[in-house]
Amino acid sequence: RPGRHRPSAMPMARVLSLVLLVAVSADPTRVTTPSGTLQGFLNATNGLCAFRGIPYAKPPLGDLRWRSPQPYGSWTGVRDATQFGNTCLQNARGGWATVQGVKNSSEDCLYLNVVAPALRPATGRLYPVVVYLHAGEFDYGAGSDRESDWPFASDLADLVLVTPNSRLGVFGFLGSADLRGRTADGSTGNFGLADQRLALEW
Repeated sequence: RPGRHRPSAMPMARVLSLVLLVAVSADPTRVTTPSGTLQGFLNATNGLCAFRGIPYAKPPLGDLRWRSPQPYGSWTGVRDATQFGNTCLQNARGGWATVQGVKNSSEDCLYLNVVAPALRPATGRLYPVVVYLHAGEFDYGAGSDRESDWPFASDLADLVLVTPNSRLGVFGFLGSADLRGRTADGSTGNFGLADQRLALEW
C-alpha cells in the first residue's frame, strides 16, 4: 500500500512500553479501568481477551468539531466492549478493504480497542503495552483494520495491544486561520494528531 513501511524501517521509538493498570475480576473478560468497567470477550482461537469500542474522548461533534479532543471521562455500570466503535469518516471508495465496519463511519469515532492476555486475579503481573497507530496516510483506516486487530496474535501472550482511531482527512487535518481561535494554543490542522496524543494519555 502506498505510504506503508516495513516494521524494520520504523523507529523503535514508535513502540511504547507502558503499564496497563486494571482491577481484574474472576472473569478475565471483565475489567475495571479508571474510566469504568468493561465487558469484553475471549477469543477461543488464540486465548486472548479483547475489549473493543472504548471511548477515550468525547464525540467531536457540533461545537467540538475542529477542536482539541476532550477526555471522555467515566461511565457507570458495565460497558459492553464486544463490538468495535464507529470508524472515522473517510472515503470508502479509496480506503482499505480490510477496515472492519467502514460502512459505519461517523464523526463520533474516537474509540480504541485493547487486546490482552487472559489476565488472572491476584497475579500482580504488569505487561508492556504496544500502541499501534493504523496506516492510511491520515485519510483512511481505523483501529478496527484487520491488520490492527490481531496483527501480533502469536506474540501477545506477554503484551497488551492498543489500537486507537483518530480523526482523518478534513475532520482531522483542516488548517485555517479561522480555526486558530478554537484551540487553547492557537494551533490548527493537527486535530488527528491531538487525538492520537490523547489516546496515548488514556
